[in-house]
Amino acid sequence: MDLLPANVSLSVADLTFAGRMGRENLLKKALQGAAYEYALIDCPPSLGLLAINAFSAADSLLVPVQLEYHALAGLALIRQMVGQVVENLNPKLKILGLLLTFHDARKKLNRDVAAALVEEWGEQVFSTRIRDNVSLAEAPSNGQDVHTYKSASYGAVDYAALAEEFLARTSTKKSN
Repeated sequence: MDLLPANVSLSVADLTFAGRMGRENLLKKALQGAAYEYALIDCPPSLGLLAINAFSAADSLLVPVQLEYHALAGLALIRQMVGQVVENLNPKLKILGLLLTFHDARKKLNRDVAAALVEEWGEQVFSTRIRDNVSLAEAPSNGQDVHTYKSASYGAVDYAALAEEFLARTSTKKSN
């Protein structure tokens, strides 16, 4: 496993990419020949050139969705962008599923948004939900991942469950 973390220079990537020929496919070209079974690309919460590059290079998307109503509008934009990428850049791209984040079962708003997403997206909503957890915010400020920082925290447990569900979904799709 290789981890390629971002740094502050990535903040100007959209500007750097903007003037390049074939700017939507720069990441796809950079990943050609890479020998990985899975490459997980964490995108910024925008639909700029970094995200479009990731969409162009990917086979499928796992879309994190914060359980608030404004996230539903963001999903409509992602769905529209995926349609444009499929039509113009990457006909293989599919949405693998939605990952519900900042989940707090005590909050009616969270329960209502989760129910609306399940109603609209059905089985594309992952069963695993990432609970709202302070360890997820503290770990990076301590220079660690959540599993190293607090392996028994809700955040670590939830992300481990996500990894298992992700592998189960993708291995099922590969064998079909």
